[in-house]
Amino acid sequence: MPVDKTQASIRAVAFLGAKKWIMTKYGEKIYKEFLSKYPDLAVVIERKGLLPVSWLPMKDFNVLANAIIEFFGQGGTANFQEMCKWVAGDALSTTLKVFMKLGTPSFIATAFPGTFAHYFTIGKWTNLLIQSKRVEGELREDSKDNGPARCMATMAWARGALEYSGAKNLIQLHPECIFKGGSRCYFVYTWD
Repeated sequence: MPVDKTQASIRAVAFLGAKKWIMTKYGEKIYKEFLSKYPDLAVVIERKGLLPVSWLPMKDFNVLANAIIEFFGQGGTANFQEMCKWVAGDALSTTLKVFMKLGTPSFIATAFPGTFAHYFTIGKWTNLLIQSKRVEGELREDSKDNGPARCMATMAWARGALEYSGAKNLIQLHPECIFKGGSRCYFVYTWD
């Protein structure tokens, strides 16, 4: 079934990867406790026939983000960002991993617009500046449905991609955010 590109959606790999991250990091017992605390989320994650390339509503991803923040992070977002970074790395094929290791961080950043478009239906990543040790980009969109989880996920996968391709001592900033009253989401990454 084709996706409705007017609705804010995300690839199901984010949900399936969250399940795998929880099982890998915390084990099956904790995963079952997590699902029992969030039964509506359990229906989404455990849906039969769910494929990584399937599309799911961003509102469900926001629920997932809030659940992980509450259950594993005691309100802090670090665990959710760690999960997003882990899922992004886990979802890469061996071929892409080799490609990323051979490329420089700034070269890898040239793929950010296409990568974003592959995983999200609403919004557009634009690279504003790519230098040897600095990348600046922005997201603009027409939907508030994406929510702050989209920002955290974007920061995490971009960080993971840059670090995987060799960025050391990476610093990421998100000084403007649509969900905090900004006209765009603006990201800055610098590294040694």
